Amino acid sequence: MLMDLTTGTIRLLADLNPEFRTFKLSNAVRIEGTNKYGDNWFAHFVKPLDYQIGKKYPLIITTYRSGDNRFLRGGSGDEYPIQVFAANGFAVLSFDTGVDKAFKPGDFHSAILQWESPVASMQMAVDKLAHTGIVDSTRVGITGLSHGGEMVEYAISHSDFVQAAIESGGGARDPYFYYIAGTAWHGIFSDWGLGGWPEGKAKANWQVLSPPLNADRIKAPLLSNSADSEVLLALPLIVSLQQLKRPVELFIYPGELHVKNQPKHRHEIYERNVDWFRFWLKGEEDPDPAKADQYVRWRELRKLQEKNQATQTGAKQGHP
Repeated sequence: MLMDLTTGTIRLLADLNPEFRTFKLSNAVRIEGTNKYGDNWFAHFVKPLDYQIGKKYPLIITTYRSGDNRFLRGGSGDEYPIQVFAANGFAVLSFDTGVDKAFKPGDFHSAILQWESPVASMQMAVDKLAHTGIVDSTRVGITGLSHGGEMVEYAISHSDFVQAAIESGGGARDPYFYYIAGTAWHGIFSDWGLGGWPEGKAKANWQVLSPPLNADRIKAPLLSNSADSEVLLALPLIVSLQQLKRPVELFIYPGELHVKNQPKHRHEIYERNVDWFRFWLKGEEDPDPAKADQYVRWRELRKLQEKNQATQTGAKQGHP
């Protein structure tokens, strides 16, 4: 762009991305509330691109900052393309988990609200959107990186409102991480009421917080796209779910750090994340022959899911 400072007129010198002018984007609307713990929350809600009044849509939650300097692009870490989700028939909730909740050092019951309170707010937001008739509360997905990844793991292991999940590496809130972490982290754990060996006096608190130790409660299929530098943090939950024969898939990206920045990797993750939610929340498959192997694996995961659901239903009805 070139501006004439005397007249204020602007002239276009070159349009490097002319196709952008043809893109259709969904508008974002801010929603907010106060949860059962008295904590305020807000999020930006994006309707499906071709939204039809009266139709209920599956919902995808992105975390952990809502819009702001990320322009509602792909959530923290930019692995979850909000407008692409919307173009594929999903409603999207870009949820802001806020800053860590204040707690009394050493008091586990106040520290755990760092995870419990935002997850309660997400569930409240889902209920609110379902009440409007726009969102189908039986088809909800959740995503996250870093603190958002912690939210993913806590939500699927401590609540039942999520039906499919994707994380950008592990949340690392488990005893395994305690043993590989340094003294700085040990101090943080102590402040959270998790000081000392996990088998010691903090054992009961670890059992409450840790997603791997609550893996038997997880019903949502989980996809993990992890950097190779952080894959050890993802393994406890991945292995736990594999041992329990729950649907889970892990991809490891070489040469990546906390936020993945290689364009090829980012594009591949974008595509897989869209495919994962289309498969689990809409029952759709991409007919691209290059993805045939992917769906062979995922159909086998769906068989595991159906078997687990049948077992859970039988248990509720008192059948052996």
